[in-house]
Amino acid sequence: MPDLVVIAGPNGAGKSTAAPLLIGERLGIVEFVNADVIASGLAAFAPGRVAVEAGRIMLRRLNELAASGADFAFETTLASRSFAPWIEMLRRERGYRFHLAFLWLPSAEMAVLRVAGRVRQGGHAVAPNDIRRRYARGIANFFELYAPIADSWEIHQNSSSPPELIAAREGSAPIRYGNRMLWEMIRNRMMAKEKDLEYETGAEPRLMGVPVSEVMRIFDRAGREVLARHKALGHPIVIWRDGRVVEVPPEEIEVD
Repeated sequence: MPDLVVIAGPNGAGKSTAAPLLIGERLGIVEFVNADVIASGLAAFAPGRVAVEAGRIMLRRLNELAASGADFAFETTLASRSFAPWIEMLRRERGYRFHLAFLWLPSAEMAVLRVAGRVRQGGHAVAPNDIRRRYARGIANFFELYAPIADSWEIHQNSSSPPELIAAREGSAPIRYGNRMLWEMIRNRMMAKEKDLEYETGAEPRLMGVPVSEVMRIFDRAGREVLARHKALGHPIVIWRDGRVVEVPPEEIEVD
């Protein structure tokens, strides 16, 4: 059976940094589709101007890969609802297994600051209002649309290093919680309707066969690479500390 892996989360959550390590190195999936990379190829100095065209190219490539029955992956904020019926069709008609990894940040403002820091390093910009809108819609759609149809899913807090597992589930097994209190807080904030399930201490959930503990180590490695890059470039980094967004100056960034 072919596999579809989606790495999701708000802008600035670290998706593009983590994807090569998880998707390419560990899962061995060659085809990873990223609209931001496509946009940079179309207009390296102004990728925002070609975002719509990049989105069309991304959708065309995703449909080509699905038609071929290949394993593939893509990155998204989950702000769009349109992927859900398409993924359901792939599972129903083409036998795809759907795996979802969501990188969560505690606030939309943290996402805005993260993107601003990325721009200072030469990365692509996203309008702050778009970031805020996608932040709210993305986590709501995770609960309401995408997690319910996934063969495996996990959600991690990626606001500081190391990242923290919030919850994970594989198949029809009960949810396994890394931070039950945080899970409930996020879910209640989104007013999700999902039936509550009890914590299970049995088999460790897996994402496309990879234990959740190993996925966490991969995200931690990605986070440490970001810390090292910010320190080397002399750029501050935005983290979550003591219940608020904090900008850590480069001289105070601790690198292993």
